[in-house]
Amino acid sequence: MASAMKRGDPFGNRGSAAKKRHYNNRSDRDGDVLMDARPRDQNRIGKNKPRGGSGRGPSTRGNHNAAALERGVMRSVAAGEVIPKAPRPPPVGKKEIRISNLENNKASSDSDDKGVSSLIDFIQKRATNTMIKRGNRRITTNNPVRIKKYTVESDDAVVISVPSDEGAQILRMNGYQWAGKTLAIKEVGGRRSSSPTQQESAQTTQLRAALQSMLSRRYDPESKLLNLTNLGQDPDLNALGLFDMAVTQSKLFPALMKTCDDVFKTREEKREKFLSVTLANNELTSVAPVTTLAATFPDLKNLDLSNNKLNDLASLESWKRKFRHLDHLILSGNPIEQSIPDFNVEITKWYPSLRFLNNIQVRSDEEAARSGRGSKNPPPPVKGSTVNDPSGIAQTFVTNFVAGFDGDRNAILNTYYDGDSKFSFAVNSVSMRDPASTEAFTKAEWADYIKRSRNLKAITTLPARMSRIFTGVDQVRSAFETIPPTKHADLITEPQKWAIDCVPIQPVPDPTGQYPQGVSGLLVTLHGEYHEIDVSTGQSKKQRSFDRVFTLGPGGPTGVRVLNDALTLRAYGGFAMYQPEPEPTMDPQQAMLIAELSRVTGMNETYSKMCLENGNWDPQTALGLFEQAKPTLPAEAFVAAPPI
Repeated sequence: MASAMKRGDPFGNRGSAAKKRHYNNRSDRDGDVLMDARPRDQNRIGKNKPRGGSGRGPSTRGNHNAAALERGVMRSVAAGEVIPKAPRPPPVGKKEIRISNLENNKASSDSDDKGVSSLIDFIQKRATNTMIKRGNRRITTNNPVRIKKYTVESDDAVVISVPSDEGAQILRMNGYQWAGKTLAIKEVGGRRSSSPTQQESAQTTQLRAALQSMLSRRYDPESKLLNLTNLGQDPDLNALGLFDMAVTQSKLFPALMKTCDDVFKTREEKREKFLSVTLANNELTSVAPVTTLAATFPDLKNLDLSNNKLNDLASLESWKRKFRHLDHLILSGNPIEQSIPDFNVEITKWYPSLRFLNNIQVRSDEEAARSGRGSKNPPPPVKGSTVNDPSGIAQTFVTNFVAGFDGDRNAILNTYYDGDSKFSFAVNSVSMRDPASTEAFTKAEWADYIKRSRNLKAITTLPARMSRIFTGVDQVRSAFETIPPTKHADLITEPQKWAIDCVPIQPVPDPTGQYPQGVSGLLVTLHGEYHEIDVSTGQSKKQRSFDRVFTLGPGGPTGVRVLNDALTLRAYGGFAMYQPEPEPTMDPQQAMLIAELSRVTGMNETYSKMCLENGNWDPQTALGLFEQAKPTLPAEAFVAAPPI
């Protein structure tokens, strides 16, 4: 951490113009005195009223008494009413801002400038929209944010120069996602002082160095643990006198977290380098003084708050529902253990992924994984392929169709399609990709498909949608010809790469007309993958995933014809989602008994299950067996909580 810290070191009198008040002076709406302006009666049509002499009495304007108007304004001010102000003048001053972490962004392959123009456009649009929403009077849709001056420092960074108010909004975009990268946005040189001669004090420099030194000493890169125990006894902090006053004490922990933010720039870096934090022995009566820990390290796995003075749930309220990935929490040695004996029930609700509380398992691995997904109604488990095809019609069709589509598309057209058959395909260019795939996204990779794609989210007009439905053998053939040569996964040797469903449907049209009400058909759904083949080399040039739905009915040379063929093409997403989930080996009641016995005895799931099985699944009998066997049980029989 020490080396990381070294690399990421952060951490006029104005005159006033007075206007002489005179009863005959008049002002315009902006408050400027109108010289030699002739008063008019603005509240009537026709000739002006005759005016009286020019004595010292109160003058009138537009039938309003000036003295009464002045008294009304003073009453409004005294009552705290808001008086409309004139629009503020445009802000002056410039900010120079560095935008970094741009190298190898997804937009770099789309232009000659490594994606810089795309980045500038993204920043301008986001800043404009946000400033309009915030009510900025200078920025409008007709007068948007425009970055006119920028310098490309390297492939990884760009420095822009913008007005101060626009710069303030752009600085708030630090951490935004763009082209697959997390933007790091900082003002060049940090926050500038109002005076160019005002420099950072020696005390601030000393404090930053002390905090970095302390964090370096207290970070263990091997266990990824940040040890913040007993901060009041830290020699570096005491040497600076940070515990002499309550004011400096309250600012210490936020300053520590700010130092961590300066060194570790992104959430991903913090997640990778920090698994555990311990705040033991700090005499904390509440987590409020250290609440910024949740913002700096939101993905912590293990947190130790032992041997503090936390007395109730309210003392932990600031961290309620924070740390959504917390796996182990230690609160031992706090008064809350005596004041609220069942505090573990509420704490477990706060943290959906929590498995261990005070070294005791409170959730099974499966429960923690399910709760951590954050869904009260999780999706049903994957069951694999479902084929209701006792006569084998669908199996024969799929086998022949896949082989024919790869080898001879005209043959399958003549076999399974007729004048009423319909075909369409749609490109889903935003589908999830297989995270394990090493295949890079390439520009215009859907060029062969996009012209005839019938993606209803992109194609919104009825004529365009209808023109992309191909009816009859000839139209379907022309559409097939636009799809590059393919090689699908083998149905026999690679069944894991397929998911095939088949269900009967009715009615479908009877081609003979014998049954006007229709006959039975089949709905066949395929999920799989294929390679696009380079004809000149015979090698794969792109791997893709697809979904294809066939509506089959009677007819054609083989007795089966395609009524409708709908194909969806997407980026390669792998085949893990097709694999059926393992069936549970026990009923839910048995699982609850195992979890409860594990909680009471400290045994792991395997030994708890063995104990219950020997006790015929009676909890009291199993507990008695545990007490008898406890002296002879090996260490591996008990739950080993993750170390902190």
